[in-house]
Amino acid sequence: MTTNQSSSRFTPLTPIATTHPILFIDRTAPLPELHACASERLHATLDYLTLMACMT
Repeated sequence: MTTNQSSSRFTPLTPIATTHPILFIDRTAPLPELHACASERLHATLDYLTLMACMT
């Protein structure tokens, strides 16, 4: 895969805490796979926030 192919295939997410993009979205990935990945990340975040709330 060339640099041109990879740059058109992957879209960087806008970084908040860094100056360079760390996460990239694969434009060719099936929508159910993207949804499953996003859902997993959101559930992990919710679990972490719940843990932090229980500690206070």
